[in-house]
Amino acid sequence: MNSNYLTLIMNSGALLTIIILLPPIIMPKPSMIFTTKLVKTSMFISLIPLTIYLNENMETTLTLKPWMDWTLFNIALSFKIDKYTAIFTPIALVITWSIMEFSQWYMEKERLVDKFFKYLLLFLITMITFISANNLLQLFIGWEGVGIMSFLLISWWSGRTKANVSALQAVAYNRIGDIGLMMSMVWMC
Repeated sequence: MNSNYLTLIMNSGALLTIIILLPPIIMPKPSMIFTTKLVKTSMFISLIPLTIYLNENMETTLTLKPWMDWTLFNIALSFKIDKYTAIFTPIALVITWSIMEFSQWYMEKERLVDKFFKYLLLFLITMITFISANNLLQLFIGWEGVGIMSFLLISWWSGRTKANVSALQAVAYNRIGDIGLMMSMVWMC
Protein backbone atom coordinates (compact mmCIF):
# COMPACT_ATOMS: atom_id res chain seq x y z
CA MET A 1 0.00 0.00 0.00
CA ASN A 2 1.16 3.55 -0.69
CA SER A 3 3.09 5.18 2.14
CA ASN A 4 0.99 8.36 1.95
CA TYR A 5 -2.21 6.39 2.51
CA LEU A 6 -0.71 4.57 5.47
CA THR A 7 0.42 7.87 6.97
CA LEU A 8 -3.06 9.32 6.51
CA ILE A 9 -4.70 6.27 8.08
CA MET A 10 -2.21 6.20 10.96
CA ASN A 11 -2.62 9.92 11.70
CA SER A 12 -6.41 9.76 11.38
CA GLY A 13 -6.58 6.78 13.73
CA ALA A 14 -4.41 8.52 16.33
CA LEU A 15 -6.37 11.78 16.14
CA LEU A 16 -9.73 9.99 16.20
CA THR A 17 -8.61 8.06 19.29
CA ILE A 18 -8.34 11.35 21.20
CA ILE A 19 -11.37 13.09 19.65
CA ILE A 20 -13.70 10.23 20.63
CA LEU A 21 -12.78 10.78 24.29
CA LEU A 22 -13.87 14.44 24.32
CA PRO A 23 -17.73 14.29 24.33
CA PRO A 24 -18.07 12.88 27.89
CA ILE A 25 -15.79 15.64 29.17
CA ILE A 26 -17.83 18.36 27.48
CA MET A 27 -21.26 16.92 28.33
CA PRO A 28 -22.73 17.99 31.70
CA LYS A 29 -23.86 14.53 32.90
CA PRO A 30 -22.81 11.72 30.56
CA SER A 31 -23.92 8.23 31.50
CA MET A 32 -21.35 5.74 32.73
CA ILE A 33 -22.31 3.26 30.02
CA PHE A 34 -21.93 5.87 27.24
CA THR A 35 -18.52 6.96 28.52
CA THR A 36 -17.32 3.37 28.85
CA LYS A 37 -18.46 2.55 25.31
CA LEU A 38 -16.57 5.56 23.95
CA VAL A 39 -13.37 4.46 25.70
CA LYS A 40 -13.90 0.95 24.31
CA THR A 41 -14.42 2.35 20.79
CA SER A 42 -11.36 4.55 21.16
CA MET A 43 -9.32 1.54 22.24
CA PHE A 44 -10.28 -0.41 19.12
CA ILE A 45 -9.50 2.59 16.90
CA SER A 46 -6.10 2.96 18.59
CA LEU A 47 -5.27 -0.52 17.28
CA ILE A 48 -5.15 0.91 13.73
CA PRO A 49 -1.89 2.88 14.25
CA LEU A 50 -0.49 -0.05 16.25
CA THR A 51 -1.24 -2.50 13.43
CA ILE A 52 0.31 -0.21 10.82
CA TYR A 53 3.39 0.27 12.99
CA LEU A 54 3.80 -3.47 13.60
CA ASN A 55 3.33 -4.36 9.91
CA GLU A 56 5.24 -1.51 8.29
CA ASN A 57 7.56 -0.33 11.11
CA MET A 58 6.43 3.16 10.18
CA GLU A 59 6.58 6.26 12.36
CA THR A 60 4.77 9.49 11.59
CA THR A 61 4.26 12.97 12.99
CA LEU A 62 0.92 14.74 12.98
CA THR A 63 1.37 18.51 13.20
CA LEU A 64 -1.67 20.73 13.56
CA LYS A 65 -2.00 24.50 13.27
CA PRO A 66 0.64 26.43 15.29
CA TRP A 67 -0.32 27.86 18.67
CA MET A 68 2.20 30.68 18.36
CA ASP A 69 3.97 31.67 15.18
CA TRP A 70 6.66 34.30 15.63
CA THR A 71 9.63 35.04 13.45
CA LEU A 72 12.11 32.99 15.46
CA PHE A 73 9.73 30.90 17.51
CA ASN A 74 7.03 28.49 16.38
CA ILE A 75 5.01 26.23 18.66
CA ALA A 76 2.61 23.81 17.00
CA LEU A 77 0.44 21.06 18.43
CA SER A 78 2.38 18.05 17.21
CA PHE A 79 1.92 14.34 17.91
CA LYS A 80 4.61 11.78 17.17
CA ILE A 81 3.29 8.30 16.54
CA ASP A 82 6.25 6.02 17.11
CA LYS A 83 6.56 2.57 18.66
CA TYR A 84 6.08 3.88 22.21
CA THR A 85 2.93 5.83 21.36
CA ALA A 86 1.54 3.04 19.17
CA ILE A 87 2.02 0.43 21.92
CA PHE A 88 1.24 2.48 25.03
CA THR A 89 -1.97 4.15 23.82
CA PRO A 90 -3.99 0.90 23.44
CA ILE A 91 -2.59 -0.35 26.77
CA ALA A 92 -3.66 2.86 28.55
CA LEU A 93 -7.08 2.65 26.92
CA VAL A 94 -7.57 -1.01 27.91
CA ILE A 95 -6.65 -0.21 31.51
CA THR A 96 -8.99 2.80 31.58
CA TRP A 97 -11.76 0.75 29.98
CA SER A 98 -11.28 -1.96 32.63
CA ILE A 99 -11.39 0.61 35.44
CA MET A 100 -14.60 2.06 34.02
CA GLU A 101 -16.24 -1.37 33.67
CA PHE A 102 -15.35 -2.17 37.27
CA SER A 103 -16.41 1.29 38.49
CA GLN A 104 -19.88 0.90 36.97
CA TRP A 105 -20.48 -1.90 39.42
CA TYR A 106 -18.35 -0.78 42.37
CA MET A 107 -19.28 2.91 42.40
CA GLU A 108 -22.84 2.50 41.20
CA LYS A 109 -24.37 4.29 44.18
CA GLU A 110 -21.77 7.08 44.46
CA ARG A 111 -23.26 10.48 43.77
CA LEU A 112 -20.20 11.98 42.05
CA VAL A 113 -19.25 9.04 39.86
CA ASP A 114 -19.63 11.15 36.69
CA LYS A 115 -16.98 13.52 38.09
CA PHE A 116 -14.69 10.54 38.70
CA PHE A 117 -15.18 9.38 35.10
CA LYS A 118 -14.35 12.87 33.78
CA TYR A 119 -11.19 12.97 35.89
CA LEU A 120 -10.22 9.54 34.60
CA LEU A 121 -10.75 10.61 30.98
CA LEU A 122 -8.76 13.81 31.48
CA PHE A 123 -5.99 11.74 33.06
CA LEU A 124 -6.02 9.46 30.02
CA ILE A 125 -5.95 12.36 27.55
CA THR A 126 -3.07 14.06 29.35
CA MET A 127 -1.22 10.73 29.47
CA ILE A 128 -1.65 10.31 25.70
CA THR A 129 -0.56 13.94 25.22
CA PHE A 130 2.53 13.24 27.32
CA ILE A 131 3.59 10.09 25.47
CA SER A 132 2.89 11.44 21.99
CA ALA A 133 4.40 14.92 22.48
CA ASN A 134 6.71 16.06 19.73
CA ASN A 135 7.93 19.23 21.47
CA LEU A 136 9.03 20.13 24.98
CA LEU A 137 6.12 22.45 25.73
CA GLN A 138 3.56 19.78 24.89
CA LEU A 139 5.55 17.23 26.89
CA PHE A 140 5.53 19.59 29.88
CA ILE A 141 1.78 20.23 29.54
CA GLY A 142 1.13 16.48 29.40
CA TRP A 143 3.39 15.90 32.41
CA GLU A 144 1.68 18.58 34.48
CA GLY A 145 -1.75 17.34 33.39
CA VAL A 146 -0.92 13.82 34.54
CA GLY A 147 0.29 15.21 37.88
CA ILE A 148 -2.80 17.36 38.45
CA MET A 149 -5.18 14.59 37.42
CA SER A 150 -3.34 12.12 39.69
CA PHE A 151 -3.95 14.47 42.60
CA LEU A 152 -7.64 14.87 41.70
CA LEU A 153 -8.19 11.13 41.20
CA ILE A 154 -6.48 10.18 44.46
CA SER A 155 -8.29 12.87 46.45
CA TRP A 156 -11.65 12.16 44.78
CA TRP A 157 -12.76 10.19 47.83
CA SER A 158 -12.17 13.30 49.95
CA GLY A 159 -14.05 11.94 52.97
CA ARG A 160 -11.11 9.66 53.71
CA THR A 161 -8.11 11.15 55.46
CA LYS A 162 -5.76 8.62 53.85
CA ALA A 163 -6.91 9.68 50.37
CA ASN A 164 -6.13 13.31 51.12
CA VAL A 165 -2.71 12.48 52.57
CA SER A 166 -1.91 10.25 49.60
CA ALA A 167 -2.98 12.98 47.17
CA LEU A 168 -0.62 15.46 48.82
CA GLN A 169 2.14 12.86 48.73
CA ALA A 170 1.54 12.42 44.97
CA VAL A 171 1.87 16.19 44.51
CA ALA A 172 5.15 16.20 46.44
CA TYR A 173 6.57 13.37 44.31
CA ASN A 174 5.37 15.09 41.17
CA ARG A 175 7.17 18.32 42.18
CA ILE A 176 10.42 16.33 42.41
CA GLY A 177 9.79 15.05 38.89
CA ASP A 178 8.98 18.61 37.78
CA ILE A 179 12.37 19.82 38.96
CA GLY A 180 14.11 17.05 37.03
CA LEU A 181 12.03 17.67 33.91
CA MET A 182 12.64 21.43 33.99
CA MET A 183 16.37 20.93 34.55
CA SER A 184 16.56 18.59 31.57
CA MET A 185 14.52 21.03 29.44
CA VAL A 186 16.93 23.86 30.30
CA TRP A 187 19.90 21.58 29.62
CA MET A 188 18.48 20.58 26.20
CA CYS A 189 17.79 24.17 25.14
